[in-house]
Amino acid sequence: MSVAKTTSAAHRLLRRYRNSRRSEAHAPLDHLAHAIISEGAEEAAVKRAMAALRSAFVNWNECRLARRAELARLLDELPSPDERAVRLRDMLNRLFDLSGSMDLTFLDKLKPSEARRHLLDLDSDMPRPVISMILFQLCPGAALPISKEGLRLARKLGLGGRSAAKNQLQKALLAELPAEEAGELVQYIEQKAAADSPTHQTTSSSKKSSRTSAVKRKAATSARKKASKKKTTTKKKTTAKKKTRRR
Repeated sequence: MSVAKTTSAAHRLLRRYRNSRRSEAHAPLDHLAHAIISEGAEEAAVKRAMAALRSAFVNWNECRLARRAELARLLDELPSPDERAVRLRDMLNRLFDLSGSMDLTFLDKLKPSEARRHLLDLDSDMPRPVISMILFQLCPGAALPISKEGLRLARKLGLGGRSAAKNQLQKALLAELPAEEAGELVQYIEQKAAADSPTHQTTSSSKKSSRTSAVKRKAATSARKKASKKKTTTKKKTTAKKKTRRR
């Protein structure tokens, strides 16, 4: 593994990641909320939804206290906004019940295994890479999280060479970058790996197809209503003419 190449590629990718997320926060709770909002949704719509939440609420506690309908309205560009609103609010309420605040830093006093259980208690459907990243951010001794898909993409992007093992790449990144920057870089890689996965692409195509079908169904329904209304109007006119002739 070429350390020089790994270092150069790491810094280049890190700059790209930061430029793409210049206006976004990186706090652990933001990652949890983002994961709930972004699941199965298009990136551009997710960014607008996160921006809408930040604009509407001073902090996550205000969001926790908001009505479901208000949250759903802010998430209306995403699939199933009502379900996402309920899931987001439930997660925030569980966190408040657990810690008495909108803060995950209490996890840094726990072992990674205990902290993981608490995170799953907040939202049992939370993607495992998100949980692993939060553990790395908060818990001393937690491993730098790299999935199989992330490792394959990291190799393609020039990190550690095409034959680098997972533990080799983890050691190289932590040797060449501060832990926080290494975590940011891995998060960028994992997001790209998820976006490039066949499952994500199929889901996106399916959603586009569903939206197209919905538009077509709406247009067809509208056309039928107009035709029916026209037919009814014509029938009334014909009936009126017949009555006039009889008189």
